[in-house]
Amino acid sequence: MSLFDIAYILTKIGFCISFLSNFVLIYLTIFHVKQVFVTYKRMVVYFAVIGILFAGLEVIGRPFAHNFNGSLIFFSSSKLEVPHELLLLSISIWGGFYSLIIAFIAVQFVYRYLSLFGTKAAKKFDGYGTIVWGLYPIIPGAIYTYAFHIFCVPNGYTDGYMRNEILSTYEFNISEVPRFLMVPYDSDGHLRIESLQNISVDLFLVCSHYFIIIYCGLGMHFNMKKELEKFSVPQQKLQRQFFKALVIQSLGPTIFLVLPAAPVLLTPVVAPLLGMEVHWKTGWLFSLIGLFPPFDSVAFMLIVTEYKKIIKKKFLKQEPEVPKDPSTTALSVRMNQKNISHLLRFLSDFLSDMLPFETAGVFTKTGFCISFLANFILIYLTIFHVKQIFITYKRMVVYFAVVGILFSGLEVVARSFAHNFNGALIFFSSSTLNTPQEILLLSISIWGGFYSLIIAFIAVQFVYRYLSLFDIKAAKKFDRYGTIVWFLYPIIPGAIYSYAFFYFCLPTEYTDKYIRNEVFTTYGLVVSEVPRFIMAPYDSNGHIKIESLQNITVDLFLVCSHYLVILYCGIKMHFNMKKELKKFSAPQRKLQRQFFKALVIQSLGPTIFLVLPAAPVLLTPVVAPLLDVQVHWKTGWLFSLIGLYPPFDSIAFMIIVAEYKKVIKKNLEMSSRKHRDQKNAGILRKCTGHDTLTVNEAYRENQRDVSKALKSLGHETAENRGAHSQVHHCRPSHHENAHCLEMSRLHEKLKNASSSEVVQKIEMEMYEKGRKFNECRSPPNRYDLHYLTVNVAVKYALEVVEKEKKEKKHKEILLVTGNGNRSINGVAVIKNAILRDLGWLGYCTTREDPSNPGVVLVKFK
Repeated sequence: MSLFDIAYILTKIGFCISFLSNFVLIYLTIFHVKQVFVTYKRMVVYFAVIGILFAGLEVIGRPFAHNFNGSLIFFSSSKLEVPHELLLLSISIWGGFYSLIIAFIAVQFVYRYLSLFGTKAAKKFDGYGTIVWGLYPIIPGAIYTYAFHIFCVPNGYTDGYMRNEILSTYEFNISEVPRFLMVPYDSDGHLRIESLQNISVDLFLVCSHYFIIIYCGLGMHFNMKKELEKFSVPQQKLQRQFFKALVIQSLGPTIFLVLPAAPVLLTPVVAPLLGMEVHWKTGWLFSLIGLFPPFDSVAFMLIVTEYKKIIKKKFLKQEPEVPKDPSTTALSVRMNQKNISHLLRFLSDFLSDMLPFETAGVFTKTGFCISFLANFILIYLTIFHVKQIFITYKRMVVYFAVVGILFSGLEVVARSFAHNFNGALIFFSSSTLNTPQEILLLSISIWGGFYSLIIAFIAVQFVYRYLSLFDIKAAKKFDRYGTIVWFLYPIIPGAIYSYAFFYFCLPTEYTDKYIRNEVFTTYGLVVSEVPRFIMAPYDSNGHIKIESLQNITVDLFLVCSHYLVILYCGIKMHFNMKKELKKFSAPQRKLQRQFFKALVIQSLGPTIFLVLPAAPVLLTPVVAPLLDVQVHWKTGWLFSLIGLYPPFDSIAFMIIVAEYKKVIKKNLEMSSRKHRDQKNAGILRKCTGHDTLTVNEAYRENQRDVSKALKSLGHETAENRGAHSQVHHCRPSHHENAHCLEMSRLHEKLKNASSSEVVQKIEMEMYEKGRKFNECRSPPNRYDLHYLTVNVAVKYALEVVEKEKKEKKHKEILLVTGNGNRSINGVAVIKNAILRDLGWLGYCTTREDPSNPGVVLVKFK
């Protein structure tokens, strides 16, 4: 299954989920919801319809993207038999929906802002005003779409820039697909004016509407309490829900549309400036973008209470809760006998809220399994197979992989969970193991200390790589006894970080009291019964506590000081690498560049999966009281995502350092060859009746050639057994050698061709020589496509199949394409093109020959 097919399956799943969730939202909004006014109802329906259209256009256009150095191609992978112009229009309109969606969210923010601060102005959105706000978002969407057709239309220069990259990566001719291309720089490195105009238009359309969203959002946030006093109590609650829903709706396109698209669009501008080589299949992001429409619609129904009530009543058949009299509730709080009912209610809430712990536990265990497998493979390959990496760096790679396994393993044991409540953060263990609280406390504190240990060790690796480039003598100090120093050093900041938990965050009577009710109502837990650390930076008078200040200072120093080392070494290496690498041999230069890229990715791993998720969790208790923001966040779910970090780093390292890929590929080929040998030996045993030992000896002596082995074993009818027993590994004859030399000469001509007319002339000559060569060969149902270009091979194969179909001489023919061992990156371009193009024919089936991967078998129906 190709990458396009996988992306298409995900796209179709996304469309189905999007259609279902948005249809439910539209149905409930039109026929059941009463509290939402007519104008806002129309906006909700409008936004849901946009979501369905957006997901539907993705299914039709099948947009895909690829970044290559200073260029970006945006093309359709659709297999629909429609004109290219329609597919171009579909993917450009799909791109225009980015701007349309953000523009409409800005319209909703303006409407809600005016509903709070200017009732008369808000009424302008009713009546004929509906037409205005309904049509307005289409304008920036149309401009965005039009910009594609004006500034990104392919030409000779842009197609030439991307042609070889697309052919080697996706095995198709760039001129055959509906596409838009953005190549910001010309051949002299100057910025092309059309690219500058395109980027300017895109940035203006997105940023101007985000400015409106932020302005109105902040205006509502800081003045909502005062303005809501004009409304009734139910309306105040409803207005707050609308505001929360609107904020979430603005986060949806930001997370699923803008943030994924930003690096894709900006890389062609930035990569040439930084001297980066880019080969990114960024099209898979579009299948994730399909998550946006259901995210927004489901979030809206969860936040606005009336939707939940209708769903419970109409679909789940649950009776609505009878509201309690406030005086009775107040009295029940004071009466001891009524406290039992409260406890029972809390216990039921606790049981219903057990799912997050269990779900997080499943994710954590899954993360550990993936982490263990990925890091074990990395350790095994590094120790037993990789030769180009020196001993010291081998130890560092193994050390880092072991740290990843221990980190994810400790997470399984400790099952750490966190909760933010206003000016406090509780960090506790949700483990169900029958172990003392002290051990669980120790495990979650050590697990927390791994944050600092990992960052410190990445800093050590940056220093080592920096010295390997600029001061080889100093780098040698990392060998021998130096190994003990760099091995032990990261443990020190890790231990300090862990000790800071015990010294500054142990619970006290004040901190337990502060968070007791919140933990009980949210999780049904008695705070004194769980292993916990609590950070409450302020005392009861609102003054910052000295131990909290010390804890924050220690944590920031440990992380920031090592990041400073990483940044300094990384920047110095980046800007001076080209000059310093002249000291090394060509293979070593290539290897050093791979190590640097791997190190950058390894520093991004903990930054994305550890530091960035943890920063808001740790800083909220300090910031929330200053901003007078109420916080009730179940932040523990982040820790299940943190488990993605260890496999991310190890897999990225193996992908970037070429020797790992070669070793893995070699082992897979050996496994494949072993499987093929076993299969061929089985065929020989079945055909000849000889024992396994005799068959294996004959197979090896005849250099794994099944036909020769059959003959040596006295099976004379081997040549009449069909296509599978034909000889595929014959020694080349004089005629074949002459043909090879002639085709090589034509390939050299093709490289130096000055125009498309010359290329066509050479390919025509190549086609004629290939046809004559095959007419002189035996057997008659075997056609050799070696030495042909992809276009010529596909053309010749199609003609051969048509001819064989008409003559009906053979039920099966062989097309010899080769394994692609001499092709770019080892990709069998001709074979894959043949399988793809002949696969569309309805009167025959094509497949790879099981006994020889370099042959395509075509069987007529």
